[in-house]
Amino acid sequence: MLSGGSHSVDHTTPIEQRWGGWYVTGRHGSQSHMGNLVVRTRDTPRDLDNSQGHNLMHLKDRFDTGMYLSPHSDIVALMILEHQAMVHNRLAKANFTTRMALDYEVTINKALEIPAGKRLESTIRRIQSAGDELIEGLLMVGEAKITAPISGTSGYAEKFSQSGISDKRGRSLRDLDLTQRLFKYPCSYLIYSQAFDDLPVEMKAYVLEKLWQILNGVDKSKKYAHLSDADRLALMQIISDTKPGLPPYWKKP
Repeated sequence: MLSGGSHSVDHTTPIEQRWGGWYVTGRHGSQSHMGNLVVRTRDTPRDLDNSQGHNLMHLKDRFDTGMYLSPHSDIVALMILEHQAMVHNRLAKANFTTRMALDYEVTINKALEIPAGKRLESTIRRIQSAGDELIEGLLMVGEAKITAPISGTSGYAEKFSQSGISDKRGRSLRDLDLTQRLFKYPCSYLIYSQAFDDLPVEMKAYVLEKLWQILNGVDKSKKYAHLSDADRLALMQIISDTKPGLPPYWKKP
């Protein structure tokens, strides 16, 4: 319904602006959302009352759920999907931006008779810009606040957490919070993904160094103020214990 406007949904989108056009099952307290809402007019009413679509534990009174693989549309699974799609998009952008910048650099150096391999300032800036966007996604910058506990209906949250890689203290980037934020330790588990590992060397080196600086308090930019000292220390320890192939400086105190 174009008259109702639209939102690109990811972990930065307020809960009340999510899931229009979707079924949603799970508990979310007093928080409102746009799921499970059916509008039967051509125009979108200005003041929509979606109270009947909140905190649903099943969808059996909405349609025949027996026709589908699952009777659930788990709120936690939807939140994970939104985060994952956003970070994968940024991984793809970081990958292609770096490859294009390096290819452009080769062409410019050849045309201007600059020695091959000479790094251009424009190349550095393009890599850093896409890398910063990726880091912001990984570290949940701008994440919308959760104001009431959230729980799903399918057991997805438990299975998701159990599949995480744990550090020496039993902590994992897949540990969920779901009371104030999505993850207990606010760094994306997609740092373990093939898409991350396959980033061009130049991009991965920048991202890992910048991430190290943030978690060690060297980079105290305002955008990362949501990370407490305890968050930074925990993330440093978890990633150091569980992520293969880190540069040597990650292992130093």
